[in-house]
Amino acid sequence: MTGRGRLIALVAYDLGASSLGLVQLFFEQLATDLQAASPKDSVPKQVLAADFERELSDSLNTLFGR
Repeated sequence: MTGRGRLIALVAYDLGASSLGLVQLFFEQLATDLQAASPKDSVPKQVLAADFERELSDSLNTLFGR
């Protein structure tokens, strides 16, 4: 569990090349690393209507390379 909520993962592995115990071990390590790296709980910043449209437009332009 992190400050942003629970992590849900769907894991597929080859029974011939690995074991469930090994997958669980690596998943536990991944969960521990993600929890340590996740942002700590903070007060969400207030979104101003005036900034929302500009920030949304900037984000979409960046996403689509415009």
